[in-house]
Amino acid sequence: MSYYDHPFQYDLIRSSGYKEEVRFIDEVLCKHDFKSVVDVGCGTGEHVRLLAELGYKAVGIDSSSKMIGYAKQKKIAAAKFRKADMREYAIKSDSIICMYAAINYFKKENEILEAFENFYKNLNSPGVLIIDTRYSKNLIEAPKSAIIEHDNGKILFISEWKKKGHMSAVYITKLAEISQKPFIEIEEHELNFLDPFWLKKKLNKTGFNVNIFEGFSKKPYEANSKEPRATLLAYKQE
Repeated sequence: MSYYDHPFQYDLIRSSGYKEEVRFIDEVLCKHDFKSVVDVGCGTGEHVRLLAELGYKAVGIDSSSKMIGYAKQKKIAAAKFRKADMREYAIKSDSIICMYAAINYFKKENEILEAFENFYKNLNSPGVLIIDTRYSKNLIEAPKSAIIEHDNGKILFISEWKKKGHMSAVYITKLAEISQKPFIEIEEHELNFLDPFWLKKKLNKTGFNVNIFEGFSKKPYEANSKEPRATLLAYKQE
């Protein structure tokens, strides 16, 4: 079991990050007058919901039936959701977003390359792919905790990164519903550290032109950057 089995709680935990990320995405898409977006690894569909509210034609795909089911329950009029693998889906769009380190779950290089090739195939020309990834020794940090209130109670959320080998880490989460019927969910899942410059090289080989930024800022990501999040903007030209 994991907190991914509890999409409502997942949304609460991630609520503060969604808006910042969507502001960044919207700015990029508006600059190029892009109208459609596919969110690969969409989770609960919250990025899709916020982008649809801004007027985009938005589609979310995810390999988790539970996440897609929860996203559909939001009944977002201007959005669609479907269960699919990001390496195999077939939906044309002006833009693709791959958020919250979804690309870091791939363990093999060929899996990442298959995803990049499918993204390129599904993007209109011109188009843009936005990837949110993780890479830095700074990612290994002390445990963090938060209490999040909702209509029916409170959630205690604890997260911690632990290094595993040279190029990967285990993300450990503990979730407790503070109510009359408490439960504890504990999850450990492994993410690969993906060097943004390695990703850029592979995206360039696929046909993209790539810029890298620190997090969701306008600051270029440098080789000596200490920022654990990197955002890649990969453009497909006409």
